Amino acid sequence: MENSNFDFQTALIDGLQQLNLQDFINESQILQLVNFKNLLQKWNKVYNLTAIKNELQILTHHFLDCLAIISPLQNLENSAKFSLQNILDVGSGAGFPGIILAICFPQKNIFLIDGVDKKCSFLRQVCIELNLQNTQIFHEKVPNFFENHKEKFSNFFDLIISRAFADSGKFVKLTKQGIKANSGIFAAMKAKPEAFFYQNQNQNQNQNQNQNLDFFQEIEFSIPFLNQQRRIYFFNFK
Repeated sequence: MENSNFDFQTALIDGLQQLNLQDFINESQILQLVNFKNLLQKWNKVYNLTAIKNELQILTHHFLDCLAIISPLQNLENSAKFSLQNILDVGSGAGFPGIILAICFPQKNIFLIDGVDKKCSFLRQVCIELNLQNTQIFHEKVPNFFENHKEKFSNFFDLIISRAFADSGKFVKLTKQGIKANSGIFAAMKAKPEAFFYQNQNQNQNQNQNQNLDFFQEIEFSIPFLNQQRRIYFFNFK
């Protein structure tokens, strides 16, 4: 049970320090994160955006879970192999990780797709109130999104990321036409290991429909204040 004296902002700052993000996230961004949490709680009373209502669990299961991927994304860019300027969050739900990415990377273009109207209405209001001018929200099913915006978004995204959207095979199938050829990256956030990635490492599985995928990195990390492991898988087309 959450302590009645729990202070979200103080705990958030502590979590950022544990993730070594204290020099990356400034005071203005911390306030944006706190205000995002406040909006989530306010809207959740009416629209049931998330089943998690406890503030500590909101911090650990949503905010810190998503903030933990910031350093791996930075490391990808710092390797000089990738430029992650246009990022698509598929099945964004209540904005995880899309809104978190928009706050942390204000110079990047963040696109969020979700098929539920009330969630998109919430996301649009978040962008207005937090002044997230780098973010676009689309209320569409994923296959419809790429069909309806074929000219603009085919071969467009540097990074397509999913968190609890679908199994990774379906994730790739539904979004592959949007990934930038040769340099685009898929990122799958998972709570548990997924056999899909290990199967794709086996070059002898010629019948695998995703055999042209190159699974190149698995990062396992711990979430501050939560005794659970998380993973993010990075992969692209060969």
